[in-house]
Amino acid sequence: MNEKLKFPIHLRDALIVLGLAIIMLILGAFYDYDLSLALYVNASDFGRWFGIIFSGIAELPGYTALFIGGFALIISSIKANKTRKIISYIVGILAMIAAFVLSNSTFWNIYEFAETESSKWLIILLGAFFITAIDGLLAVGLAYYMRNKKEKSEQLFRLAVTIITIVAIELALQTIFKYLASRPRPRYIFSVSIDESTSLFRPFYDWQPFYAFKAEVGDNFKSFPSGHTTTAMVTAFALPLFVGFFVDLKQKPALNITLFYLGFLYAVAMGFSRICCGAHFLSDISAGIILATVIGFASIVVIKIIFEKLDTKHIRKQN
Repeated sequence: MNEKLKFPIHLRDALIVLGLAIIMLILGAFYDYDLSLALYVNASDFGRWFGIIFSGIAELPGYTALFIGGFALIISSIKANKTRKIISYIVGILAMIAAFVLSNSTFWNIYEFAETESSKWLIILLGAFFITAIDGLLAVGLAYYMRNKKEKSEQLFRLAVTIITIVAIELALQTIFKYLASRPRPRYIFSVSIDESTSLFRPFYDWQPFYAFKAEVGDNFKSFPSGHTTTAMVTAFALPLFVGFFVDLKQKPALNITLFYLGFLYAVAMGFSRICCGAHFLSDISAGIILATVIGFASIVVIKIIFEKLDTKHIRKQN
């Protein structure tokens, strides 16, 4: 076990992002309603279509990371012991299937706004082809790279475990919080008169636990936090982890920091696209960034500690 999981994110950078997201959350407590009124209700056609199209595809990097994580788990365990191989194959295949299904579901945001039945099917087919092509090319590229890099199998295994853990916990917690908060979405609030919308609006800290379970409310009460933004923020952790597998980021600290903040900016862009299409408030996207940052950083720390303890135990057994 000579290849260890490289630690790609500095605590300083994670705290800076958390600080910025908390500031956005506080601003949302005062300006959620007005900002959504400006960016959604009073938006131009271009603004709305930007929100629909960008938010329809911008989760893909997070789900692509999950797919490659599942594939990496499998190919890194080919020569492992029987128990680890079986578990890795099962988890890896499930991760790849989940990633493919979730990736295709992201096109629903565009699909539901298509005007004709033929254009809807075209979106679905193009989306499936695009996702299959990207995931397939990345998987083939990784397999080709690993053919003469067997010594890096352990590092790839740890990378895969980390990515799958981050995405799985992120998906689970964002779903739980959505049902706990049961906050109405802006597009539902603004679908009625202005007077009625002000009474329907609730600040992010005013939760109505499990109201979203009621069948008649549908998807209208799942605003907090923004799931799209949370998944997009996974990119801030996946990029340094994946690039760090091929490049020694300790020798290129500027690249490491740049990748992390590019992922953060990508999540912010995703968040504002969700405001533009009436799916979320500013505080929703802020909470998504906070949730993903805490999950991402904590997962990397905990997994690194676990593997280091396993390494120590393995060395003691050898001695």
